[in-house]
Amino acid sequence: MALGPRCLLLLLTLHGISGKVLHAGCGQSQVSATWGRIVGGHPAQAGAWPWQSSLRRRNVHVCGGALISSQWVLTAAHCFSESLNASDYQIHLGELRITLSPRFYTVRQILLYSGRPGPPGTRGDIALVQLNTSALLSRWVLPICLPEDSATFWPGMRCWVTGWGYTQEGEPLPPPYSLQEVEVSIVDMEACRQDYNNTGGTIQSDMLCAQGPGDACQDNSGGPLVCQVDGIWLQAGVVSWGEGCGRPNRPGVYTLVPAYVNWIHLHILAARESGLAPLPLVASFFLPGLFLLLISCVLVAKCSLYRAPSSPLTSDL
Repeated sequence: MALGPRCLLLLLTLHGISGKVLHAGCGQSQVSATWGRIVGGHPAQAGAWPWQSSLRRRNVHVCGGALISSQWVLTAAHCFSESLNASDYQIHLGELRITLSPRFYTVRQILLYSGRPGPPGTRGDIALVQLNTSALLSRWVLPICLPEDSATFWPGMRCWVTGWGYTQEGEPLPPPYSLQEVEVSIVDMEACRQDYNNTGGTIQSDMLCAQGPGDACQDNSGGPLVCQVDGIWLQAGVVSWGEGCGRPNRPGVYTLVPAYVNWIHLHILAARESGLAPLPLVASFFLPGLFLLLISCVLVAKCSLYRAPSSPLTSDL
């Protein structure tokens, strides 16, 4: 029996359901001993963050992202402020360095929660990017798990941010443009609101704050904030905005993924269902013609069976 969208959404939000619904084996780093990584922004090892994506507009890196299934990438809505044309963008996966690699995925569609990209600091700074073809998964390319909608990332929890953004304010990532990783701590929401009080920025309920010695910076937008829970990496946030980079009492602000996880699942399921629609449409177009052709063949066969055989010509000698 087929399940309707409401039933499927209910199943996805039950306790214990995470990103494994989108892809079994998600959230598995290929590098062990994460506690040994150096805090402060250093090059990542191959396979450490296999979900890391590079969103490019006309082959130029503009934002980070995270692979959440074989055909979907999660990023920030404000990354599309220049264009919403899917053909302008490409997704690079499994790469440690920003290069002009010919291996990339074209984009089928871009889905923004808010409909249009708003300025940094606005609610709903989250977007889904659907690839035209499914990504080829390997130990270097794997999706991140998504948390439950009720998941809580408590203050002091140690998490990681990755990307190819600026290393300091005003300092772009130098060659060879290697993927950077930095450990941060989740910041209490009320403390974060106090930090941004009278700065023009407002910490909303769909946001999450984190700070460390290092921080996300320009060109890291859309990248993943991930936390390890029971040995599985979950995406807690999407790099969204902040004041400067690594400034004291100015935590980085992220879009809170649990606030949008049901929206994510719903749109991915809707795309899967719509992807099946063309087959019945094509069938409805061709089947009547095939049916008439079959009837014609049957009638011709019957006529040939009932037609009297012709007599052979003979001659008397």
